[in-house]
Amino acid sequence: MSASYEDVYGEDDGLCVTEDGFDDYCVGFGLLYNRFHNAGPSIHLIAPALIINFVAIPGIVLNAFVIYTTYKSRFALSASKLTRKCIFQDFKNFGIQIHDQPPVAFTCFLEILHLSNNLVWLSVAISGLNLIRYSTLVMWEIVAMFGVNCSIAALTVTSVDRFLSVFLPVIHRKVNPKIYLSLLIFGCCAFSAFNSSFAVRNAFVYPDYPTCGNINDLTAIGDVNPYFFYNVLYSNVINFTCYGAIWVRIATSKTLSGMHSRVSRSLAVIMIVVFGGYLIDTFNGMVILEHWVDPDTDDLIIWYWRNWSLLPIDIAAASCGPILYFTSTDYRRAFKQQLNRIFNKEAASEPRHATHQCSVLFKSRQVSIK
Repeated sequence: MSASYEDVYGEDDGLCVTEDGFDDYCVGFGLLYNRFHNAGPSIHLIAPALIINFVAIPGIVLNAFVIYTTYKSRFALSASKLTRKCIFQDFKNFGIQIHDQPPVAFTCFLEILHLSNNLVWLSVAISGLNLIRYSTLVMWEIVAMFGVNCSIAALTVTSVDRFLSVFLPVIHRKVNPKIYLSLLIFGCCAFSAFNSSFAVRNAFVYPDYPTCGNINDLTAIGDVNPYFFYNVLYSNVINFTCYGAIWVRIATSKTLSGMHSRVSRSLAVIMIVVFGGYLIDTFNGMVILEHWVDPDTDDLIIWYWRNWSLLPIDIAAASCGPILYFTSTDYRRAFKQQLNRIFNKEAASEPRHATHQCSVLFKSRQVSIK
C-alpha cells in the first residue's frame, strides 16, 4: 500500500497538487520539500540567504553610488558629443582615445535589478514560508531575471565594442555615438526580454513547482535552464576571446609598452572577477550537477551545491564600483569628491576641464590604437 500525500509531505496546502493529482515536479523536490514545507523558519535556509545578502545588499548600495556619482559628474560631459571626445588624463601621453561603450550607469542599474532577487529569498526564508510557488516567484523576480540577462548581454556587447575599437579604430570612430549606443542598449533589452519570457512560460506550465525564492530556482526547470546556461557559456567565450585579443595587441604594441602592465591588471580583474563568476555558475550547473553528482544524493546537499555558485555571480554583480575605483583615476577622483560632499566635507577644488574631469561612464577603460 503506497503512502498518502499527507503521510509523506504533511498536510496539503495545495502547493504541489494539480487537478490531475500529485505534481511530478514536486516528487523531484523530494526530501527538501518534506523537510521545509510548513516547517517554519529554518537555519538551513536562512543561513545561505544571509550569506548571499552580505554581498548583495552592499552591492546594491555600491551600484547605486556609481549611478549617483555618474549623474553628479555629468557636468564634465559634452551633452551633444557624449564621450567621444573625452581623453583620459592617464592615457593622454600615449595617444589613446576613449571611445563609446554601453554606459556603466546602465550596467549598474541592471546589476541592482539582478541583486534584488536575494532580498526575496531572504524574506521567504525569514518569514518561515520556506517554499513558494514558481508562478509566485516569477511575479516577484521577473524584473531581476530581466536584469541578469540584460547584464550578460551588456558585458558581451561591451567586449565586442572594445575589440572593434582596438582592431578597427577608423571604422569605430565613424559611427554615430548616439545611434550606436541606443542600438546596443535596445539589443541588450530585446535579448533579455526574449530569454526572460521562458520563465513566464514556465509559470503557466509549472505554476505549482516549489521554490525557495532565489533566482536559481527560476532556471531549474523547463526551457529556462538550457537557454540560460548556454547563453552564459557562449557570451563568456566571446568575452574572453575579445579581451584576450586586446591584451595580446597591447602587449605586442611598441607605442603602448608603458601602459601594458596597467591595462593587463585591469583586464585580469575584469576577466577573473566579472566573467569568472558566471563561468563558475555555468560549470556548476552544466557539468557538476548534471554529470558528477549522484542522483541519489540528499536533496538538501544538492540544493546547497546548486546555490553556492550564486556567491561568485553576486560578487561579480557587486564589483562594478570597486573595479572602477581601483582601475580608473577619474572615477576614483569622482568617488572621493562625492563622498566628501555627502559627509559635509570640503570637496577638493579642481578645474572643471574636460581633460581632467572627463566622465568615467564605463565599467573599465577601452582603448583605440592609432
